[in-house]
Amino acid sequence: MEGNLPTALVSLSRALELAEPEGYVRLFVDEGPATAALLEAAAKRGITPNHARQFLNAFGTAEELDLR
Repeated sequence: MEGNLPTALVSLSRALELAEPEGYVRLFVDEGPATAALLEAAAKRGITPNHARQFLNAFGTAEELDLR
């Protein structure tokens, strides 16, 4: 991950809030590993962990993380 992580996490949080009720998972998965890494960072910081977990499940990585 390059750039400004805090700013990226704010944007990601808003995107997750908007996408989750509509079921727009594919948009995130299509963006690839960089998005998965950002979702992991968000979940580990407690930023919309339930939404992040749902999206990470689509990547197949949520079970590898401790997202309690």
